[in-house]
Order: sequence, then structure tokens, then C-alpha cells
Amino acid sequence: MNRLMTKLMCYAVLAAPCAFATGSGQEATPEKDIPLTTSSDVARRAFQGGLENIENQQSKRAHVDFRSAVRADSNFALAHLFLAYDNGNPAEEKAELQKARTLAANASKPEQMLVEWMAGSREGKMVPAISALNDVTSAYPEDKFLLFLAGRWMVQQQNYEGAQRFLERAVTIDPNYPAALNELAYAYAGNRIFDKAFEALDKYAKLLPGEPNTQDSYGEISLKAGRFEQAVEHYKKALEYDSTFVWSQVGLGDSYMLMGKEQQARAEYAKAAAMAPSDGDRLTWQLQSALTYMFAHQHESADDAFTKVAEEASSLHIGKQEAMAHRLMSAYDPDLPGFLRHTADAESALKTRSDISKSDRDQEMALLLKSRAVRAAEFGRTDMANESLKKLSQMAESIPDNVIQQANEGAQGGVLWVQKKYAEAIPHLEEDQGNPLSAARLLQAYRESGDSYRADSRAIRLNSYYEPTLDDYLARQLLNGKQRKK
Repeated sequence: MNRLMTKLMCYAVLAAPCAFATGSGQEATPEKDIPLTTSSDVARRAFQGGLENIENQQSKRAHVDFRSAVRADSNFALAHLFLAYDNGNPAEEKAELQKARTLAANASKPEQMLVEWMAGSREGKMVPAISALNDVTSAYPEDKFLLFLAGRWMVQQQNYEGAQRFLERAVTIDPNYPAALNELAYAYAGNRIFDKAFEALDKYAKLLPGEPNTQDSYGEISLKAGRFEQAVEHYKKALEYDSTFVWSQVGLGDSYMLMGKEQQARAEYAKAAAMAPSDGDRLTWQLQSALTYMFAHQHESADDAFTKVAEEASSLHIGKQEAMAHRLMSAYDPDLPGFLRHTADAESALKTRSDISKSDRDQEMALLLKSRAVRAAEFGRTDMANESLKKLSQMAESIPDNVIQQANEGAQGGVLWVQKKYAEAIPHLEEDQGNPLSAARLLQAYRESGDSYRADSRAIRLNSYYEPTLDDYLARQLLNGKQRKK
């Protein structure tokens, strides 16, 4: 177990959709099912349909179901809670979380714990949130749906070892549980165990023939493995199953970008943006489209595209994507004035926009401080680098979030790497080696320290895992194609 994992507590949620009991506040038998405080059978059925759509990665359909549930019973706390889950509309997410908190007072104790956990984690109140999830998972330790969602969260947190443990438990309980098999494939892929990842996907696809997400998952993990042509085939197959499955449309853009077909990638991202379920999603995919210019080494065009997204996000008061656009520009701007302007604009968006959840704000701020610290060190602004490291370290001490923990380690190691203190940088960079740019710095630190064996091993890992991100691009540029394939 690495140092970060010892700092983090397990994260989980609720019982299986079919196991929920219904009533008007009466609690169900412990260890068996979590009650639903609703008197409406219509609301209950819609809610359970939403959970099933979550399992199938159909978030848009899930939200339709949860909206139906709250229409049938406006006092249904968990329906409001899950309407906020994975919601690309920050304003709706915030409103639904507030409703869930208010209504939880009249719900059962297990439902109150779920609200405390899920709302708290989004509001940045991680300590009480984790306490609540530990309480509810202690009562339902063998529930496969709980294990699935716990594993899914850990995949999103890039804690793949923790995710693997939860998801393997889920498939031990039910070897034919599609949702857990799918998420387990991502955990294996994150740990670079691609043979097991594709084995899990084979089982998943057999269980759900014709389901678009089976092909989408094949596509995404093929992309991570560098099998770009196969990824394109799978994404196209998913869209044959369901032409509105927008994640596969985005996947096509990601694939073509990594294949060096940037113009075609932009066309695919444009199609995805046209069917985006929210402005936030649309702007995120337009950021991906802007990134294609970086992969094509057209930096001025990238500036124009990123700036356009930042300006539109600002006009729509969507702070997260506005901050992301400026953070990305600050990460590659070759001049100090441009770097300072973009990093300041990113911070301003995070501090002044009220639409961002506390969790998203904290994570984005951590990523900004990481980039700022290392780039400031590169520009010789030691004062700014040290100030950024101090702020990020304080965040990591107080917030048990894996993204923030890894950002802190990557920043500490990155600044030491800039200072050519390679032996000191290595243990920090090893904690953030899932990030391609930190991994590239780690490779160089090994090499400069005379550890050719670990440098060669790191080069192999870098060449076996791909991401459609700016950090992946910058990692390849850093190594200049000598130790990382283009």
C-alpha cells in the first residue's frame, strides 16, 4: 500500500436497486436492504430504473428517471440526491443536493447517512461524509451495488488498487454482475493489467449484447492500451447500437487526436458538443477540441480555441470550464506574462463563480496549484513556486481526496525535478506516476540518478498507456520522442 492510500478511507454507497424497501419512514431489517421513504410506487419504480441506468452508464436516461421520481413524490429525498449524481448542470446539482439535505430530516437513518455522504463529498465536507459512508457500508458489507459504486468512485479518483479490491469483491458475490465487470476492467487498465481488463470486458459484453456501453468500454480501454484503430471500430459499433450515445462520439474524437488526425477529431468533438446533455459537458468537449491544436503543434490556434471556450464559459457563468481553459493555457504558455495572466484568471474563476461544487473547486484548485508551482519554478519564480506548494500541502493535509493528494505529490516532486534534485524528487513523483507528465519527470529522474533499470521500466509503462490529455502531450514533448513514442 502506498503512502497516499494509507491517507484515504474507503468510499461506498448504497444497496442494490432490487433490495430497496419502501415505506413512510419505517426502517428495513439491517444488513438486508436500505429503505426508501416514499409512499409512491411510481416514484419507487422510476428511482430503481434510474439506478439501473447508472449501472449501464446511461446518465442521461438515469436523470430522466430520477426527475420522474421527484415529480411523483416531491418529498423523496434519495430521488433528489441521485438527480444530483453525475449531473453536468452545476446549478441543478446544487439545488437538488440542498433539497435532499432538507428532506432527509424526515427519511430513515440509512437514507440520512447516504445524503450526508453523497452531498458532503460534493460539498467538500469529506470528514463527515466519509464517516457517514463508513457507517452505512458497515451495515451492508456484502451488497454488490454498493461495492460497484465504491469501486466506480475509486476509478474516478484514480485509486485503481482500491477500486480493484472493491470490484473483485462484487464479482465474487455475483460473477455475472455486468456493472462491476465493466468498472473492474477500468481498474485493471489503470493498473496496466490489460489482459485482465479485456477478459472482464469479454464477460461484460456477453452479458449485455447490443448494449452500447459494452462497445464504448472496449473502445476506451483499447485507446488506453494504444490500440487506436480498434478503439475507433468499437466506438463506431457503439454508435450503431445507439446513435445518441454521446460518450462514444467523444471517444472517436479522442482516438483520432491520438492518431494524429486532428481535423477529423475536431469534427467528431463537434458532433458530441451538438448532442451534449448540458452546457458544462459541451464546453468540456470543446476544450478537448481545442487540445487537438496542441497535438498538431499549432499553439496559436490552440490559444484561440481555448480562449473562446473560456469566454463562453464566463458569459454562461460556468466556472469550472472557465478555470480549466485558463489552467491549460497556463501549462504551456512559453512566456512568463502569459503564464501569470492565465494562472490568475483560472484562480479568479474558481474563487468568484458560485456554480462550482466544493469538491470540483478543490480538485481544480489543486491541479492549478500543481501546474503553477512547477511552471513558476521553471520561470525562476521561486517565491511563487514555494507559495503554491505551501497552499497545496495545506489542502492535502485537510482534504482526504486522492486527486488532491496526488496533485500535491506531483507538485512537490515536479519542483524538485526542476531544481535537479532528482533523488529528492523521486519518492514524490512515484506517488503521482499515474499522471503521464509526472511519470515522464520520474523517468528522467531515474535516468539522472543512474537507475537505468527503473528508467527503462518506466519508459515501457509510458509506452503502454495513453490519455487524450494535455499532460500526455507534454510528457511526450518532454521526452522528445526518444523514450516515449509519438
